[in-house]
Amino acid sequence: MHRLCQHGVDGVQTSPRHRTAVAHVPEKLPILNYVPVEGVLRSLGTNVSHEAHIEEMLSSGEDAPWAWHRSPVREKLVAGWKRTGMTPRLDAVDLETIPLFRGLTPTEQRLLHDVLGVRSFPPGVDILRAEQPGDVAYIVLNGTVKVQIDRPDGTAVILAILRAGEVAGEMSLIDHLGRSATVVAMEQTTVAWLTHTDFWNCLRSMPTMTFNLGGILSRRLRLSNAHVIALATLDIERRLADQLLTLAEEYGEAAENGGCRIPFRLTQGDLAALVGASRVRVNQILVNWKHKGYLAVDGRHVVTLLNRRALAEMAPGLRAELPRREV
Repeated sequence: MHRLCQHGVDGVQTSPRHRTAVAHVPEKLPILNYVPVEGVLRSLGTNVSHEAHIEEMLSSGEDAPWAWHRSPVREKLVAGWKRTGMTPRLDAVDLETIPLFRGLTPTEQRLLHDVLGVRSFPPGVDILRAEQPGDVAYIVLNGTVKVQIDRPDGTAVILAILRAGEVAGEMSLIDHLGRSATVVAMEQTTVAWLTHTDFWNCLRSMPTMTFNLGGILSRRLRLSNAHVIALATLDIERRLADQLLTLAEEYGEAAENGGCRIPFRLTQGDLAALVGASRVRVNQILVNWKHKGYLAVDGRHVVTLLNRRALAEMAPGLRAELPRREV
């Protein structure tokens, strides 16, 4: 009978059902594939010797509810929910609504259900960290994450904000380099994830998914180019207007007062990190815009744009007209 580790990931206490195994795998578990892993339990704070041989395992069936895999939590190898077959959280997700999986056949969707892992993260938790090896791609199912570069002085530069349907971490799987940035949950966020092997197997066997990924990367490059142009040609006030309009175009929801609500928490620090400014300067601009009736910010730091035309006029050439979402 195998022993169970009493330590959760990163010091978080786990329930018995989620605790990690530290000895042999019961023979009745159907092993689909395995990869030798060394030093796993040392990274989790256990007292098992370095020579202990642990195997990564993907399991299926009710008699095998856990499996060794590379967890989304700081890339540690832990035992968790990597189940084949439908999982409750994936059952509720329409894969057709996720751009990466749009247009897949029912058979291909079933195959994805077999290989996708699912995990939730609370606000402020790093889903992946810059410069670490990248073995997993993540798909945001719900919630919001920010992609950022942490600077030596403790501040950050936010490269992008991603919501449901967006992909993160795919670059490392494509170019085989370390993570280019850190991804942080901005609110309670649930992600699906694919291992490096499953990711490439899907791309090879599902041409539609490969085509979708190309479209996602192309769109992301266009947004990145527009952001670079704004940084190079606009002052801080105009950069902030352009960034808010971009977020409204990508994720905005109609508000009761006829405005456009950006439906997630945006602190002044987040906005400063997006446009390359100080938090103090961003605060001054927002206060001025509130007085002019351009926008409103509620107690949860959710921004509603009330006069998008006035904001668009601040970025001539970039925002000549009211922003429209392409369908």
